[in-house]
Amino acid sequence: MPSLSTSLINPASLAGVRVWLSGSLPEDGTSTEQERAAILEFVSRFSAKVFQLGGHIIHGSHPSFTPTLLKQAISYQRNGGKKDSLILAVSRFWSKNLQHVPIDDWRQHCLVYETPEASGQNARDDSLKILRSWMAARCDAIVVIGGKWWQEIAGRAGVPVEVDLAIERGIACFLLGGPGGEARDYVARHPQLLEKLKNGLDDTTNRFLATEGNVASLSDKVCEQLARLPLVRGRGSDGVSFRVLALDGGGIKGTFTASVLATWEQQTGLRIVDHFDLIAGTSTGGIRICGTFASPRRIWPHTRNWWEVSHEQKSFRAPAGASLEGT
Repeated sequence: MPSLSTSLINPASLAGVRVWLSGSLPEDGTSTEQERAAILEFVSRFSAKVFQLGGHIIHGSHPSFTPTLLKQAISYQRNGGKKDSLILAVSRFWSKNLQHVPIDDWRQHCLVYETPEASGQNARDDSLKILRSWMAARCDAIVVIGGKWWQEIAGRAGVPVEVDLAIERGIACFLLGGPGGEARDYVARHPQLLEKLKNGLDDTTNRFLATEGNVASLSDKVCEQLARLPLVRGRGSDGVSFRVLALDGGGIKGTFTASVLATWEQQTGLRIVDHFDLIAGTSTGGIRICGTFASPRRIWPHTRNWWEVSHEQKSFRAPAGASLEGT
């Protein structure tokens, strides 16, 4: 395979791209210490490179990857990077236990989203389905590495489920089995998957990525291919992502939306207007936009001109001699 280098990549080539980093460290009994160290090295290198290129990492808050991701996010922010470079998603099935899931600490350094907790006998597995669907709906690509194999309940192995989800939804997928873990076993058992990844690479290159053990090389090659793909939803012809926030109406229900927006600003340390290129609303949603995000000095001249043109004063006057009784 020809040598590739991220030194040729535009510094903002992944601007707005959201990459779901799927996987975890395999169990001690099924992998070597060297393999686990290599997987963590990839997580560190890859996340740092994605942040550097303007992209975002989405991860399901697995305890074996989260500390490394947070470390890179903190380093990136110290150099002027934004807090939303790292997005940790976690189900309420786990986050309700603050002793094991310190989401308040995480929120100091990244965005945290909690997905609903399922109920019933299969609450754990159903909660995971909700979490995975949430991440799949919000990512532009998925990179899979490591992973555990549940010997007792094979259906709980995250790598097969998440790869299948990416293929089903047509998400660009990179399956990295070389460093070990369930990703390697899954590729060995199902080599035909390499034809379905929709990442713009041919079978030979995908096979190389699926067996390559050099994590520095893997990180560079995946980032270069991500930069080539038209991944960001809403990306214009000039390559710039255009993000729109739409606020609906609903009268008193608008207080809930206002609370959500206030919490968002509090957690990110940024104004809502700093996240979007266009904010639009209907009814109370439009009122919230005018009252919260826009300057009255800028709004009033346009509003007055529209009112005077659209509604002449005579439209609001009763005809001479007309009676207003009963109206």
